[in-house]
Amino acid sequence: MSIVLDEEKFHNIQHLDVRDDINRITNRFLASETTVGDATEMDADSQALELYQRGIDRENQGKMADAIEYYRRALKLNTNVDRLYRGKLADESEIQTLEMQVGALRAHKKLDQKKIDRIDVDLLLETFQSLAISTKTRREGEELEEDIVSESPSPLLSLPDDVFLHILNLLIVEDTPAWFNFSMTCKKAASLGFHRSDCWRRLCWQTYPQQHYDEQSIELNGITRNQKTMVVNGWNGSWRDMYRQRPFIKFSGIYISVVNYYSEGGKSEGSSAWTNPIRMITYYRYFRFYSDGTVLKLLTSDEPNFVVPKFFRDSWARNGLEKVYLCEWRLSVDGCVTISGEGSVKKYRFVEELNIQHSGRMRHHKLGWISSYSENKENGERAFFSLKNEKPFSFSRVKSYSRI
Repeated sequence: MSIVLDEEKFHNIQHLDVRDDINRITNRFLASETTVGDATEMDADSQALELYQRGIDRENQGKMADAIEYYRRALKLNTNVDRLYRGKLADESEIQTLEMQVGALRAHKKLDQKKIDRIDVDLLLETFQSLAISTKTRREGEELEEDIVSESPSPLLSLPDDVFLHILNLLIVEDTPAWFNFSMTCKKAASLGFHRSDCWRRLCWQTYPQQHYDEQSIELNGITRNQKTMVVNGWNGSWRDMYRQRPFIKFSGIYISVVNYYSEGGKSEGSSAWTNPIRMITYYRYFRFYSDGTVLKLLTSDEPNFVVPKFFRDSWARNGLEKVYLCEWRLSVDGCVTISGEGSVKKYRFVEELNIQHSGRMRHHKLGWISSYSENKENGERAFFSLKNEKPFSFSRVKSYSRI
């Protein structure tokens, strides 16, 4: 066995101690793999390691009888094959660790998150208000890169703030992530896109009238389609705070839950294994919400790259999907989503309750499980399902999906 290290990968490493460690570990690993002057012993050790690895694979599959046979054959070739195997793994692991350290050294210095959290974003954006967009200027003794040298200034330099805001509002309507990306291009754009209330107001008016609330939330919390009333009563007139804090369902993509769990399988006919094999089961749950209060629901083993292009309300059957159910969804003011509709058994109504959650810095990006149950249509009896193996849903944006 041999290891080939990419020399180009370590070309610009300034920390020589890391390079020395890699060479030392590599040489030690090669020495353990190749005994100089004794090819026969090298072949025996290689065969022993290979048989030992096969034994481990069979043991992981639950085939203990086969595993013991491979272990016995490996020990005949080398009585210390277990130590040889552990040493091999340790050396490979150390090399991988050092390679990761090398990659980290070449990457940009990691920012201190605690310092970032202490930044007053509102105050920072306020300091950008008086700034104007300017071209890159050459300082004394500095040469500009060719790709940023322009013969004529950008037409954006002469645009007034009102025109800039109009562009940002158009981006919000057509492609919301484009609004965010454009606002991140410079300080002036950040001030207009994030600090001014115009864009946040547009986002709220575009998002919340499409949400479908349950009757109890509407009566008890005074939810209305007039967002101006909502922002004044609940968020002291701050459109940004309302958009960041008030939960909502997204329509420009799909919610996906990936579930993996282990299950004991059956023995194959004629198998000499002592135990049943352990199999990993994988399935997917999909939700696609619509602004008219309906949602497509699918439970399948098909992966997203097969389902997503075909997951349309009017054409899923023609596209080859099966057991897709059209249900209704309702939202409470605290972010609880209730999905109810038909299922695999006609006499029951199936209900899923989930809550809208954040995912890191992504706001309102996940759906976490609360409960799942079936309800008998005749007597109202409920039977709750176990959520032991279930995982939260993560939102994935799909450009081809319409917001309507």
